Amino acid sequence: MQTTETEHVRFDISSTDAQLVRKVLARAKENGLLLDDAQSFLMDLAAAKANGCPIDFQALLDSDQFDFWHDVVKIQQYIDRETGKFLHCFIPLCARGGK
Repeated sequence: MQTTETEHVRFDISSTDAQLVRKVLARAKENGLLLDDAQSFLMDLAAAKANGCPIDFQALLDSDQFDFWHDVVKIQQYIDRETGKFLHCFIPLCARGGK
């Protein structure tokens, strides 16, 4: 689905979420998990949350190494940057309310 001229990807998240997103970015950078640049990753996370995915950024930050890798890499791979939604029915583990 493509956005129309009046439909835009939203990026509005709370200030608490914005602080957590920066911490997630730092951990992702430390682990070499960025597939693109840091700004794109920040925008991917904000867009996903602001456009309907209930990402729990604290849960993502607190997740073990494998689950963190899974969510960070897959979020970057499956985000549709035109809509802010995920492709291929992907839902991050940190948005599922636990395992």
